Amino acid sequence: MLKRISAVLCVILIWQYACVYSGIPEYFLPNPAAIANVFLVNTYLLITHASYTGLEILAGLGLAVILAFMCGIIFTYFPIFDRLFRPVLVVMQSMPSFVFMPLLLLWFGFGMLPKMIIVTLTGFFPMALAFLDGLKRTPAAFCELESLFNATAFRSFVYIRLAAALPAFFTGLRWACLQGSVAVIAADWLGSNHGLGYLILTSYSRLQIPLMFACVIILVMYAHVLMRTVKWIEHRVVFWEGTS
Repeated sequence: MLKRISAVLCVILIWQYACVYSGIPEYFLPNPAAIANVFLVNTYLLITHASYTGLEILAGLGLAVILAFMCGIIFTYFPIFDRLFRPVLVVMQSMPSFVFMPLLLLWFGFGMLPKMIIVTLTGFFPMALAFLDGLKRTPAAFCELESLFNATAFRSFVYIRLAAALPAFFTGLRWACLQGSVAVIAADWLGSNHGLGYLILTSYSRLQIPLMFACVIILVMYAHVLMRTVKWIEHRVVFWEGTS
């Protein structure tokens, strides 16, 4: 941790001195001091728009997790759905979800709901496919134990298949956290009146580049915190990983 903080501080110091002594204009590349001043002067503005974006990301990812689990359960117990709809999931994952944004804006307006749906679509497909792949790759030895002890369908799914698929699911969830932070910004650019994406667009049009950098830093912090949180949860839930 200390090494990472030292590396970040070194980068900030080099950035600051390079901007000051080279005479780079602020509208081209603002120095860290100017960006820090934006955080102090525009605290309420940044908190307001960042809270909207954070709620959209968390709500979208939460709904994506629920849908991915439901999809895994349905596809496991009804293989016909797996054969019919898995190719659809693969095709939909390859498409950028924000292409649906014009339709969502037409149906739901410019509020929080269409951005939340975009985050849900972005996170659902990688999570669902990773979860389904993990359910399909249950070790043969676990399946033999299932038949040996005559486990019920519920216990078999919870204690064997689900436990074996959780590492793959968390891999998909980490990917969804990164993609969700990007998708909500793209959705804001297509149509919004609040959020960090909207603030980035307006600050760019007004050449308020330090404010734009401040929004980007908050987005990076969102993605980092989400990734660290998912990793912490994974270590607590999948506690047997890495043990013999």
